[in-house]
Amino acid sequence: MNINDQKEAFSEAYARAIASVAGFICNKGDFDRNSVDISFASTTSPFASVEVQLKSTSNAHIVTCSRGNEIHFPLPIKNYNDLRAETIMPRILVVLLLPEKPNEQAEEYPEQWISQTPEQLALLKCAYWINLNGMAESNNQATVTITIPMDDAHIFKPSVLNNLINQVVSLRTGGNNAV
Repeated sequence: MNINDQKEAFSEAYARAIASVAGFICNKGDFDRNSVDISFASTTSPFASVEVQLKSTSNAHIVTCSRGNEIHFPLPIKNYNDLRAETIMPRILVVLLLPEKPNEQAEEYPEQWISQTPEQLALLKCAYWINLNGMAESNNQATVTITIPMDDAHIFKPSVLNNLINQVVSLRTGGNNAV
């Protein structure tokens, strides 16, 4: 398995861990053609799900502190357009920050992505999410740099996933909470 395959598998495992704690079903399609790697569905509310594009990076240069802690992630234009489009089910981008490589020339070591003792298994470091729905069209040809605040509200965690699913349920049952 090459390093990009390992990052993809690790991102999915991270997302599945969050969903399992939140109590949601994970669905993975055979192919990612519409910028959806995985979706999470409610077990109690039919037709309530959130679709997710997973990305990961160990590039420390995408995190800046100039205007507070932010991620500046170069998202491929196809993913950007797919995620900003109006869809029946909401779509979000989840970017997993992995431990940084010691320097640009160094190889990545997936062993640094976990910490394990007899008492715990920790997945390192942290994933952040953002909803791109309704973002402006871009004239860029290759990538669009997405800014994600590195605050508690944007950490991809079980309570956030619960809130997103609850907003979908509210929308489907006549509420007006936006995802």
